[in-house]
Amino acid sequence: AAGTSYGIESVAFGTISFFAGILGAMALAAYTMQHIVFALIFMIALGIASATSVRVGIAHGREDMPDRALAGWTGLALVVFALGSCGIGLLLWPTPIAALLTTDPALIAATAPLIVLSAYALIADGGQVVMASALRGAGETWVPTAMHIVSYFGVMIPGCWILAFPMGYGAAGLVGGIIAARDLFYKGEIAEEMVAFLNENDAPYNLADFAEFYARIEEQVSVSYRGYDVYKQPFNSQGPMLLQTLNILENYDLKAMG
Repeated sequence: AAGTSYGIESVAFGTISFFAGILGAMALAAYTMQHIVFALIFMIALGIASATSVRVGIAHGREDMPDRALAGWTGLALVVFALGSCGIGLLLWPTPIAALLTTDPALIAATAPLIVLSAYALIADGGQVVMASALRGAGETWVPTAMHIVSYFGVMIPGCWILAFPMGYGAAGLVGGIIAARDLFYKGEIAEEMVAFLNENDAPYNLADFAEFYARIEEQVSVSYRGYDVYKQPFNSQGPMLLQTLNILENYDLKAMG
């Protein structure tokens, strides 16, 4: 049963990587880098999960139900503390963390927001693997597997597809969690306060204007200028105009012109 769960998980995350590839090279690279960071931290949860399974199994074998429960809750508390601490680091330093994996400024810029989003998933994902291992230690092997089938194939894959493509969130949609943050800002108390302030200042906005808003993650455009790769935002911005200017200037010896 545990092997089936791991197989289901591998297929599910492989599918998400395939979705990232559809989005383009930059999205795939950013998602992969985020996943490397997430998976590295997740190894802590796997270690705690293995220890929890052993402790629960020992207590279950001697029919010590209070100690069995204590072992399970201790594992959960430990993973919440450990991964929560790591999540704080991801929230505070996403750009420096991304810069540890690449020197490409465009890729760093694309990866940092995904690292921030992944911080919110650490505790949930770490918690589920610890509790699933606790269940296996207690002799219940197929319930965790059934939960994985439902969560990965019934929720994660369809949810990521909808967020990334129909809703237009791109790579951020693959990471998930963005909906919770977006709803707080665009549909919750923050949105209500902004609308109230705007209305007080004669700006004709309402909650629907905020609730229906979304921002697409666009890939940067770039040119090579005298050995340097210069990246700018695409249309609608002045970025392409600057890049065209650099293409023109590259044909002139500016230093010689004084």
